[in-house]
Amino acid sequence: RPAGFDWRTDIALLAGIAAKEAVVATMGTAYALGEQDPEDAAPLAERLKGDASWSKATALSLMLFVLLYSPCFVALVVIRQEAGSWGWLVFSIVFNTALAYAVAVTAYQVGRAVWG
Repeated sequence: RPAGFDWRTDIALLAGIAAKEAVVATMGTAYALGEQDPEDAAPLAERLKGDASWSKATALSLMLFVLLYSPCFVALVVIRQEAGSWGWLVFSIVFNTALAYAVAVTAYQVGRAVWG
């Protein structure tokens, strides 16, 4: 919550560990859950505009988090192979995700103060 994320965003970020491109597709699926008319499917952008919990600050926070958090699975495999140990793989996951969280929370809180 401090970064402006809800459960749908959290699920999308977990899917992003497999491939960063999966974040948007997973968000689209998560926002399409529930009572939907299959004939009248709204694009993700329209759904996010209609969601009261989404704002410019949330979007900025998400973009920065995705940019900085844990590398995708394939990159992690390469890190393990090239480094020759699990230590660098764990460091890469923990450090990058902690940095991404700190930047996302800061961006969200500043964005809320600036944009309201």
